[in-house]
Amino acid sequence: MVTICAFPQDTLVQGHLCRGSGGPKGVQTSFYPDGALRQFFLVQPTVIDGVPCATGLIRGAVELHENGRLKSCMLEEDLVRDGVKLGKGSRITLTMDGRTLK
Repeated sequence: MVTICAFPQDTLVQGHLCRGSGGPKGVQTSFYPDGALRQFFLVQPTVIDGVPCATGLIRGAVELHENGRLKSCMLEEDLVRDGVKLGKGSRITLTMDGRTLK
């Protein structure tokens, strides 16, 4: 069972454009045991579940819950959600039902 891979080129997976790397030791994409997308890096800034997610290979990993909802990402722009104000470049973390944790 493959749980981590590096796509040779940018690849659309379960509706998300995951960054490719051109080699097996490059940018990695991971999956839950059931095959659901778990963690990946965006090719371009993208809004997921109403959250503007940024690109970035150092801190820019996007994480999804097993149900496919956003778990965490680095913000592309300032955001106020559930009464919580977060600035561009900070990491937001959400519960499985979409509530903001931090």
